[in-house]
Amino acid sequence: ARARGLLGKMEIDVSQRTENWHRWRRKVIVTASRFGDAAGLGFGKAYEYFLACISPQYDYWPLRTSENECMRHGIETEPIIDEMYQLLTGRKTQSAGFWLPHDDDLLH
Repeated sequence: ARARGLLGKMEIDVSQRTENWHRWRRKVIVTASRFGDAAGLGFGKAYEYFLACISPQYDYWPLRTSENECMRHGIETEPIIDEMYQLLTGRKTQSAGFWLPHDDDLLH
């Protein structure tokens, strides 16, 4: 994995679904898969997701469910969604790893 900084954030440049990627993913609280939950647009409320992040005892049911089917769907549709985004916006996308705040950042 390679780290590079941009706008007070650090990208951990690692290929998706590799062993190294899984290791980094376990360290990240809000992944793209859980962004909807954190923003209050997912299965539960943002406050419930926050409680689950800070308290392992809090039972947030979406975190209990098996993600195999959802992950498989995401893996299969990601290239299609990526291409649609590029066609609709005219913007080029690129693969990215994990974006983390620097240690002295308020978000850390």
